[in-house]
Amino acid sequence: MNLRKTLTAVLPALIATILTQPAHAAFANTTLTIVGSDQLGPLMSRLNALFIKSAPLTAVQMNLKGSSVALNALATGAATIAPLGRLPWLSELNTFKAITGHPALLVPVAYAGWGPNNTQRMPPAIYINRENPISALSMDQLARIFTTGQNAGDIEIWSQVNVSGPLGKRHIHIYGAADDGRTITALRTSYFHHTPFAPSYENLDSDEAAITAVADDHAGIALGGWMNNYSIPATVRILPLLDTTGTPSSPDQSGIGQGRYPLRQYVFLAVDPNTSLPNAAATCQFVRTALSDDGQRAVSASISNDNQILPLSPAERDLQRMRIEKTICAVTGISKH
Repeated sequence: MNLRKTLTAVLPALIATILTQPAHAAFANTTLTIVGSDQLGPLMSRLNALFIKSAPLTAVQMNLKGSSVALNALATGAATIAPLGRLPWLSELNTFKAITGHPALLVPVAYAGWGPNNTQRMPPAIYINRENPISALSMDQLARIFTTGQNAGDIEIWSQVNVSGPLGKRHIHIYGAADDGRTITALRTSYFHHTPFAPSYENLDSDEAAITAVADDHAGIALGGWMNNYSIPATVRILPLLDTTGTPSSPDQSGIGQGRYPLRQYVFLAVDPNTSLPNAAATCQFVRTALSDDGQRAVSASISNDNQILPLSPAERDLQRMRIEKTICAVTGISKH
């Protein structure tokens, strides 16, 4: 009877101890394989060094050959974590789901790019002719200009967005690179509610061609993807977009770093959300590390001319922390440190 009482008293605490075992014990003999963007090498090396401190018995292998191989490697089990420096393409998402039976989990851990800057890489933005007086557009207005089928109807004339004078009477000429399943398609599906481009959308050969078209067209507007910073003509300007408070925001370091610019891009860690996988606990801990205060300082330390990334805003960081605790970290049984 005394033994039964003793077991009854200590068993709950024993179970709790097991379920919240130290990270290094839970990850013993575990190997994480990181496959993805080569441009994120400095950041991933820093995150790996932080992760190993909490999981010294875990081996980490990195094979960074580009974002284009990331999700395929994750789907086939060749990768545990797949870092991406851009939005995933529709074909990549569909392939992952076809192989695994469920979507990949994409966790933003940093902002990707800002501009204009002193590098050649300009992140996605909206461009108009400098002769156009419009000061800013909301994301709803932008979607209604570039796509068709939005609930509030299409916007086709500049006067519909409060442009007056002769330009206000003109049709809006919309330009962009080809809707070919890659960057422009990813922007359309991610930011414009999966609706198709308007019939008047002109598919051009490149982002640079779309910007050049606007340079010669006062009634033009272009959706530009990642492009050469030095290819923006002097007669073209970046159009600010309204943030969630209705304040105009640009894709500069302030607008991106504060999480205000609506078209901001991310560095993602793509993972398989299946928590029954053998390395699920280690995956959870690695992503926790990336979103930790030290992990976000590692983002800041990784900024260079070739790697224009920024740490997440506090609000967005906290949102992603809560998100992973409800998904990949929900049943791992590994305590936070």
